[in-house]
Amino acid sequence: MGDTIITMAEESKFQIFNDYKKEIDFTIALELEILNDEIENYSENAINKDDLMDYLKKSYKEVNLSFGGITEVLPSKFYFDYKEGTDTETFIDFMMSEVREEIDERLSIPDIEDVQVLIEWKVLEGLYQCRLLLKDWISKIFHKSNTNSIIDNPYPEIFRNGESFSSFRNILVALNSFDKDENPRDRGFQARANAIYTIDKNCTDLNKKLLVPNILLSDFVKFLNKEFKLGIKYHSKFKLSSGEKHEIEVKKFY
Repeated sequence: MGDTIITMAEESKFQIFNDYKKEIDFTIALELEILNDEIENYSENAINKDDLMDYLKKSYKEVNLSFGGITEVLPSKFYFDYKEGTDTETFIDFMMSEVREEIDERLSIPDIEDVQVLIEWKVLEGLYQCRLLLKDWISKIFHKSNTNSIIDNPYPEIFRNGESFSSFRNILVALNSFDKDENPRDRGFQARANAIYTIDKNCTDLNKKLLVPNILLSDFVKFLNKEFKLGIKYHSKFKLSSGEKHEIEVKKFY
């Protein structure tokens, strides 16, 4: 009957996806083993803990900076939703839609190295796992259960630490607050930011709060203008757009 065209209808997309995942997991495991060996060697030769801490902090920041520079095809939102387990189905559908054309064209399932979206998935997964490994090392060496302080805090008057700022932005991303060019949406951005501000302000668990205690609305608005270039004109009777309809979603992050 000649060559059989392999399509998603003839071979389960989930099977193809899982096969790719197994290959990626195996590759990442080897990379993590190499990184772990490098850290162990450095720790044995480090002058002191401060020297080792500087090395780990530098490595961690390099990993964080790399996340934004390699997603030409694979949107980072899909990847992080997949990692958090909030939208696995969408991630699989997106990945397989990108691979399908290659499968039909080749009459076979392509190698990871032959498809850009798979390459990016593998790179993102490597960075993600390296980040976890570095945080684990810092936690073990310095006997800290919370390693948030290793991330720079660009707004110390607004956020409790650098990780809090990252979480704030991640919540906005999860709420679909940005357009395809990663600019704040014209409609609804203020409301979503206000939902986070309100939920955080009423949060009594200090370990879950992102914002500094007793933060003033004027300071929060000043931060929004600076970070997101919103151009909000604050005055004594100013109120952000109501975020009530977004508060249920925001609570899931607390």
